[in-house]
Amino acid sequence: MPESFSVNQLKTWSKCQKKFEFDYVRKLAWPSNPQNFRLGKGVHQLLDYASKGMDLSPILQDADRDIATAWEMLQQSSWAKLPTIASEWGFSLEVQGYWIYGRIDRIVQRDETIHILDWKTGTGIPRCPEADWQTLIYQYAVYEAQRDLQISIDPAQLVFTYVQLKGGAVQEVHIPFSHPIHEKTRQRLLQTITAITSDEAYTLPATCPDKFCPYRKICGIESKEKAIDTQTGMILENMAQEAFDPLEVF
Repeated sequence: MPESFSVNQLKTWSKCQKKFEFDYVRKLAWPSNPQNFRLGKGVHQLLDYASKGMDLSPILQDADRDIATAWEMLQQSSWAKLPTIASEWGFSLEVQGYWIYGRIDRIVQRDETIHILDWKTGTGIPRCPEADWQTLIYQYAVYEAQRDLQISIDPAQLVFTYVQLKGGAVQEVHIPFSHPIHEKTRQRLLQTITAITSDEAYTLPATCPDKFCPYRKICGIESKEKAIDTQTGMILENMAQEAFDPLEVF
């Protein structure tokens, strides 16, 4: 069992405990295609270098066109022009003897508000960003690390901002923070860590949350979904038979 947890590990646990078991307990090494991360990695690097005042001319000359175009669009946005508190900021949080770690793309200040920026060039914004582990933990981490970041704020001054490049346009989603959210996040972290470290059986969800999951053929979800479909079909058939009264025909 890991003694530290990344944001992705917590997200995996929340979606599918069986996948968590395969990835982080059994540590099955499933190969991934580096091309899937090429655009996001390249754009994030350029944005980080630009925030540090580096001359990007030599890099842009050899950069792939889609990377250079995406970087230029995000770099021209108002968010890239704000004062930077930190870029590619790595953090570690101690929770109940375990460590939670992650890396934030950029932290900026707009007037009296601190914005946690997350650049999105490949994967989309979560469906429920206000309840997503990334949003909650990043806000929690920044608020807890005010001294390290040399800032002093109330929770209401902290906002998580997703900046997404989609369809040739820059889109934004803002999630505010508050004292109640801070406390609920702490409680949720404690409950989740307790569940992860105490459970020996890794249960399957009712349906697979990821149709591209590499473990579909071995985890048992296909058999479970088939059984559910069969059971549902039988229930519907019985309901139809009960609803049909042959005496009503005459």
